[in-house]
Amino acid sequence: MSVSPDSKWIASGSEDNTIILWDPDGQLCHEWVAHYGDVNSLLFSPDSRFLASASHDGKVVFWDLKQDARLVATIAEHTNKVLSCAWSPDGTMIASGGVDRTVRLWDTKTFQLLHLCDGGHEFWIRFVQFSPDGRWLASKGVDDHYCIWDVASGTLHKVFPGHRYWLNAAAFDPGSTRLATTSRDHTVRIWDVESGEPILVLQQHTEWASNMEFSPDGSLLLSATWDQTANIWDASTGVVIMSLDGHSSLVHAARFSPCGRYIASAFWDKTVRLWRTSNGSCIATFFEHQGQVWHVAFSPDGKTLSSGAADGTDFIRRLDQVIADEF
Repeated sequence: MSVSPDSKWIASGSEDNTIILWDPDGQLCHEWVAHYGDVNSLLFSPDSRFLASASHDGKVVFWDLKQDARLVATIAEHTNKVLSCAWSPDGTMIASGGVDRTVRLWDTKTFQLLHLCDGGHEFWIRFVQFSPDGRWLASKGVDDHYCIWDVASGTLHKVFPGHRYWLNAAAFDPGSTRLATTSRDHTVRIWDVESGEPILVLQQHTEWASNMEFSPDGSLLLSATWDQTANIWDASTGVVIMSLDGHSSLVHAARFSPCGRYIASAFWDKTVRLWRTSNGSCIATFFEHQGQVWHVAFSPDGKTLSSGAADGTDFIRRLDQVIADEF
């Protein structure tokens, strides 16, 4: 699930090979068969005009949303499934990674290959993400380390080897100077991107963290874990400020709202919850889904909260109807 930067579109992709495009009111605008395989990753361009999708069919495809989701270009140079794609903050490049163990950087004007980033991973690459300033690209594989690539040259900058088991998630801070990572070794680690040195090792969790995110101002770190909690950490000291407790199942995803005042979390107990960051109080619990909830996403303007679940449903909620007195 992905929300466009201008908050006008919500896109969802599925194992049924389709992409669906919704407006903020939950009206279905476009639906199409996009790939001959699972849709693994969806990203809007920074100007919200284009949507890129990556799939099990080994392709990255670009769609023009101003022309009724017309297919613009197809990249088919990966030799196996493409598991992740990411758009650079300035919109000039897109990165892709997958089962062939390579990271590739493409020009979004010509769709030509700029850099083949190879040799950093021995196993599948499941995740690629640009830093907010566009200087770095992070990748994680089905192994025990993260790689940071220099985007301008396509060369390997640093390898972060501290985890002892499979990796789950990573997130840059807003200043692009720190990278937070998590693994099935139950730890969360914060690294200095430039030097590659560890800054903090957070060991509060009794199970692995599946998702994490820095707050918009970079002062907090949010982690969603399989021990049925979401923790809020002081990103400078590594101290747990509070835990969002009360769930009956593992927490798969958690996100800060754009203003940082709220947190949304998704659970395998089929619920979505909305929390207040300041005191950890639960504002609302949503029960619409009949399957495990995998994704939550705030719109960039903070007006909607969307979620997607294993039962094939997407829900879009207007927050002014949930917390009307705070809008």
